Amino acid sequence: TINGRISAAVTVAGQISNTARITSTQTPVAITAGITPSLSLVADVGVTKQGTATAYPGNAVVYTLTVRNLGPSIANNTLLTDVVPSGLTLSAVSGCTNTGSGNQVQCALGNLAAGAVQTILVTATANSDVYPGSSLENVVDVTTASTDNNLLNNRATADTTILGVANFTITKRQIAPAGTVNAGELVTYTVTITNTGAGLARSVDIKDALPAGMTLERISASNSGVCGGTVCQFGTLSINATRTITVVARVAANTAAGSLTNTAAVYSIDDPTPDTATAATTIATSADVSVTKVDLIDPVGPTDDLLYQIVVANAGPSDAQNVVVTDTLSSNVTFISASEGCALNGTAVVCTVGTLAANASASYLLTVRAGDVASGTVLTNNVVVTTTTTDPAPSNNSDSTTTTVQQLPGPSADLSIVKSTSQGSVVAGQRITYTLTVANSGPQVATNVRVLELIPAGTTAVSLTPNNPDGADEYCSLGGSCYLGTLTVAGTATIEVVLLVDASFSGASLVNTAQVSADQRDPVQSNNFDDVTTPVSTSADLAIAKSDLVDPAYAGQELLYQIVVTNTGPSDAQNVVITDTLPSGTAFVGASVYCTESAGVVVCRMGELASGAKTSVLIQVRAANSLVSGTVITNTVRTTSATSDPVSGNDRFTTTTTVNQTSGGLVDLAIAKSDDPDPVVAGETLTYTLSVVNNGPAAADDVAMVDALPAGLTLVSATASQGLCNAGVTCLLGTLNAGASATITIVATVD
Repeated sequence: TINGRISAAVTVAGQISNTARITSTQTPVAITAGITPSLSLVADVGVTKQGTATAYPGNAVVYTLTVRNLGPSIANNTLLTDVVPSGLTLSAVSGCTNTGSGNQVQCALGNLAAGAVQTILVTATANSDVYPGSSLENVVDVTTASTDNNLLNNRATADTTILGVANFTITKRQIAPAGTVNAGELVTYTVTITNTGAGLARSVDIKDALPAGMTLERISASNSGVCGGTVCQFGTLSINATRTITVVARVAANTAAGSLTNTAAVYSIDDPTPDTATAATTIATSADVSVTKVDLIDPVGPTDDLLYQIVVANAGPSDAQNVVVTDTLSSNVTFISASEGCALNGTAVVCTVGTLAANASASYLLTVRAGDVASGTVLTNNVVVTTTTTDPAPSNNSDSTTTTVQQLPGPSADLSIVKSTSQGSVVAGQRITYTLTVANSGPQVATNVRVLELIPAGTTAVSLTPNNPDGADEYCSLGGSCYLGTLTVAGTATIEVVLLVDASFSGASLVNTAQVSADQRDPVQSNNFDDVTTPVSTSADLAIAKSDLVDPAYAGQELLYQIVVTNTGPSDAQNVVITDTLPSGTAFVGASVYCTESAGVVVCRMGELASGAKTSVLIQVRAANSLVSGTVITNTVRTTSATSDPVSGNDRFTTTTTVNQTSGGLVDLAIAKSDDPDPVVAGETLTYTLSVVNNGPAAADDVAMVDALPAGLTLVSATASQGLCNAGVTCLLGTLNAGASATITIVATVD
C-alpha cells in the first residue's frame, strides 16, 4: 500500500493518473499497471462578523467580517455578500473591491488558499428616521466554487440596536423683578431644560447669551451642574430629566429705556439641533438726582465777595440724562464768576451737567459780590437741579442757603492765596501735586488763618502738608481743611496738596479751587480764592493672554480657549473689545459671554475695564474632521479699547494647538457606581459595583479605571468582567468597543 497527499495548491478538479511498474532480474518481461482516480476540491469556507452593538442616529456602525478557508483544498471563486439592513446607509468598504450597489456589499475574493484569512471592514451610518429601540440585523454570506463540506459556518449575523435621540424643551423666565427693570439694577432669570427625547443626552450644556447692556453678576445650577462664565455643564441627562440654572445680571446704568432680549440655548452631542428660548426684559430709567449748596463765607461784609459751592449727585440706579443746575441769585448780589460749564442767564446761573453717571457727582463754584446793604441783611440763594430721566425722589432736587451781611469792624488783614502746579496735564489714575501759597499784605497780623482746599469730584486726597514759619500748630485734614494759625504782615505759608485722579475720571479737565480766611476783616476779598485748571487725559495699558485648555486635540473634537485681558492702568479702559481670529479648520461653537462671530472672526465687547482689573472669556471651537494628524493650528487674539494704550506690544497674543487623528475616532466613556448595603455597619462587608460604558462612536483602547478607596475601608477583592485589577484598585480593561461595557466589583471591609 502506498499513501500520498494531494497538494492543496491544486486548483482544478478532475482525474489524476498514477502508474506502477514491476521489474525482476529473473523475469525478463516487465509488468506495468495504472489507475486513474477522480480528484475533488473540498474547502471549508467560513465567515464571522462583529459589529457596533449600539448606535445613535447619525453615528457610524462598523462591521468586521472575517473570511477563513479551513481547507483542506483551495477555495476557488470565493464570493462574499453582505446586505446592510434598512435603517443604515452604506458609506465605505475596505479590504476588498465592492461591486454591489445600494446597501449590498459584494466582493469577489478570488481563490483562497487553505488556511488563508481575509478581513473586510464595512462602515454604515445610522439613519435619522430609525425608530428608537430598533434592532437591525446584518447578514453576511460566503460561498465558493469548491466543494464546501461544512455549510453551517457560511453565514454570520450581527445586531445593532439604535438608541433614541435626545430632544430638549427649554424655557426662560424673568423672575425678579416681576416687571420693568431700571437701568443699573439687577435682573434674575431662570432657564429650565427637559430631555423629552427618546434617548440619553450626553455632554449637556446650557449657554446664556446675555445681550449687550447686561453683565453677569452670578450664575448657579441645579443638580450639581458646573458653571463657568455664562455656561453650565451637566454631563448626561436621562429621559425626562430636568435641569435649571439661575442667572443674575446687571443692566448697565447707561442703558436707554426700551427692551433687551436674553437668549439661552441647550446643547448636547445627542441633540443635532440646539434649542433656544428667549426672555424680553423691559428697561426703564430712574435716577435720584440731588443738589446741595453751601456758602463758604458767612457772614460777609457789604460789597465783599461771597463764594458758594454747589454739588449735584446721582444716587442712581440709572445714569441721569440732560442734567441742568439752575441757581437763582438774590437781588442783593452781583454775579462775578462761575466754574466751567456755568453761565449767567438773566438773574440765574445755569450749569449744564449733561449726563451724570449713577453714583457720580459734580461740583461747581459760584462767586458773587454782596451789595452795599445794611448790616443784618440776609441773602437767600436757591438752586434747583433737573433731569429728563425719571427721578423717584424729587424732594431733594432743590436747596437753599442764607448768608448774613454784616459790617466787619476792627483791624484788617489782606490775605491772598495762589495755587499752582508744575504739571501741564495729568492722566486719570495718576497723581497731581499743587502748591498753595498764602500771603498776608497787612496792615494787621492775621490770626486763625484757615484754608479750604475744595477737593474736586473725581479725585482723592493723598496728602496735605502745611508749612507756616510763623505758626506752631498748623495742620490739615484729608477732607481739605487746613489751619495755619498766625500769619505776620508780609509773611507767607505754603501747603502741598497731592491728589489722586480717579482712574474712572472722564472729564476733559480738572478744576481745583482753594480759599483762605482769617478772623480779621479782609479789605480785598477778590484774591482770597484761586483755582487751577489742568487738562486730564486717559491711558490704559491693556495686556492680553490666551491659552488652549485642550492640547493636543483631536479632529472633530471641541477645543476651549481661555482669553484673559488685564488693564494695568493707570486709567480705566472704555469699550474694551476682544477680537479672536479663528484658525482655518475650526468652527465657532460658543463663548462664555455675549460674542458675535462672522467669517471666522469672533468679537466680544467687554465694556469698561477698571484699572488693575481683569476680564476673561472662554471661546469654544470645533476642529474639522478633515484635519491631518499633526496639524498645528494657530490662533491669534487681540484687544482694543477706546482709551489710549501706551504699550501696543502686549495687545496681541498667539497660541498654537496640535491636532491629531484618532486611530478609530472619538469615544465617550461613562461610569456609574452603586453600593450595597447602604447604610453599612462597621465590620461588615461593603460591595461596590461599577459599570464602565463606551458610548462610542469608536472603540476605546487601553481603558483603565481607578477607584481610590476612602480611609476606613480595607480592600478584600477587586474583579473585572474583562481585564485585570490590582491591589491599588486600578483595573486595566483593555479595549471596549462602541456600545460595550465592563463591570468591576470591589469588595471591602468597613474598619
